[in-house]
Amino acid sequence: HPVYGPWLGLRAVVVFDADGSDFATRKPLEDPTAPEVSLIIHDKVQQLLQGGVDQQNWGRDWRQWLEVRQLAGSCVSPEHHYSEAQILYHYTKDKAVLLKQVQEHTS
Repeated sequence: HPVYGPWLGLRAVVVFDADGSDFATRKPLEDPTAPEVSLIIHDKVQQLLQGGVDQQNWGRDWRQWLEVRQLAGSCVSPEHHYSEAQILYHYTKDKAVLLKQVQEHTS
């Protein structure tokens, strides 16, 4: 995304009963990532995928995937990056992180 980079979450899917053929003629969005950063991202993703994407061992690799996201987000303002708590919960699904945030923000 040109403003938020990879720091956005899609929370819904909307399905339309439409042809959609005009999408094939639209120009793709311009990638705001610098070309040299895009090459680094590509190499890191390839390395991670060669190791296999294993849902059982996601906790083993999540920091490396976060590094890819941070590289991709290097072109956007840090104000749009997720907080440490958001990152931790997103990648670990640790409910203790949520509980701590609720306690901190309701005290």
